[in-house]
Amino acid sequence: MQRFVEYMNAVDGTRSWPEVEPLFGEAFHPDATYETADGMLSFSQWREMAKGLVERGAVISGFELKTSDGTHAVWRLTLTTG
Repeated sequence: MQRFVEYMNAVDGTRSWPEVEPLFGEAFHPDATYETADGMLSFSQWREMAKGLVERGAVISGFELKTSDGTHAVWRLTLTTG
């Protein structure tokens, strides 16, 4: 969880993708799938989406873990794009 929080805090609108990418790699498992409002994403799709957001100056705030059972996690956050 600590690595995930570090990644969320790094998406602050001031950092470049090369700065954030190592934290992304530690926070998200490459074999997992990620469900978004737009549907299911693979790790590579999730990574590309995150990269694009960081490159546009996105800011993550208001992070809150809603549920976690060891297999699934649901979180809520505010994402503001630049």
